[in-house]
Amino acid sequence: MNPMGKKISAVVVVSLLGTVALAGQSINLAGTWLFQVKSAYGEALSGTGTLSQSGSSLSGQVTIVGGTCGTVLPISGEITGTAVALTLNENGQNVAIAAIASSDGSSLSGTYLAPNG
Repeated sequence: MNPMGKKISAVVVVSLLGTVALAGQSINLAGTWLFQVKSAYGEALSGTGTLSQSGSSLSGQVTIVGGTCGTVLPISGEITGTAVALTLNENGQNVAIAAIASSDGSSLSGTYLAPNG
């Protein structure tokens, strides 16, 4: 947690485990994901997440290993083209994740913003 209460942004890298199904031009992000996060303060977190997809809507949960955050957290958002916008609910605090999906949907790379650290 950021003791000064300032916003924190960091890099998020995730990769999909298993096969990616592509329907036409749509990228399907449904499946089990591995992720690694490093905060602007050097805190490293990792974990897994499961996403379901219905059209452009995404939902699921992530399990975080390490750090002082909650451990199993709900996540939701949407994909538009390759742009992915997710919101992770960490004990009532919304953490915004902005990422770009690879063209085959097998990886995401982006940043997160946590209002209270």
